[in-house]
Amino acid sequence: MSHHGLGEFEQMVLLAIVHLGGESYAVPIVDEIERRTGRSVSRAAVYVTLRRLEEKRLLSSWLGD
Repeated sequence: MSHHGLGEFEQMVLLAIVHLGGESYAVPIVDEIERRTGRSVSRAAVYVTLRRLEEKRLLSSWLGD
């Protein structure tokens, strides 16, 4: 991927993961971002962002059952 910059939402997701202890799934990430920002966040947006961050090699993720 040629564009390695981070968007605002990507940064929020990464910060939420760090705050939650590094190993999290979408629901706690959504809750953390909503709690800290007061903004509504969809799980779908988090899933898409996790995939994008994985493509940028900033984290690894997996889909559970």
